[in-house]
Amino acid sequence: MCYNKFVSEHKSLLSVFEVYLKGVFIMGWTYTNRYTSIDEFFDKDWETPNNKYTCIGKGAVVNFREYYRAVRNNETDEVFCFVALIDCKGDREYNFGYKDMQDSMHPYVYNCPERILKFLTPTDNENAMAWRKICADRIAKRREVNKIPAGSIIKFKNTYTFNSGAKGDTFVLRFELLPGDKRKTKFFSMLDNDGRPYGYYFIRNWKQQKFEVIDTIN
Repeated sequence: MCYNKFVSEHKSLLSVFEVYLKGVFIMGWTYTNRYTSIDEFFDKDWETPNNKYTCIGKGAVVNFREYYRAVRNNETDEVFCFVALIDCKGDREYNFGYKDMQDSMHPYVYNCPERILKFLTPTDNENAMAWRKICADRIAKRREVNKIPAGSIIKFKNTYTFNSGAKGDTFVLRFELLPGDKRKTKFFSMLDNDGRPYGYYFIRNWKQQKFEVIDTIN
């Protein structure tokens, strides 16, 4: 049976088989159709006949791949964090995939915004406590990193190689208006033998990497 005919006749089947037919099988993921906002989608996903759960405030999509939302258990008043890995497809059928988890499962993504962490009630679940601490520590580190001024010379623990073939572990942080841009951008430059900056380099998620500020230049 061809794929399109199968979909039209079996739309109610669980997504795992649909994903398998497309040749992409990822255990634990659900693929479905989403035609509303992502918050509205998960509001409905958490609906139960006895209204046991309520989603609180707005969720947050981070890096186009992660979704965070505070959820209240109305029977216990506990507020925990719902975490979903998401996959937005352009396909007409089954255009949205997600893998849902809770903080008590200690998801290995730690970019929950502070505004959502503030909703969460205290817990004695070790997984949830450890996960929340990592998220909070990352927020604190980003806050400190944001204070690093332009002109700081930063030495990373790792060496980075760029598409141009250039590689290095020591850079100067710059905050300038790049050609064609309307707003200033933070980027890195390397230093030549005379200590003068050159080049424009971008290091993904550099704020979360291990580094030290070793000097500054004017």
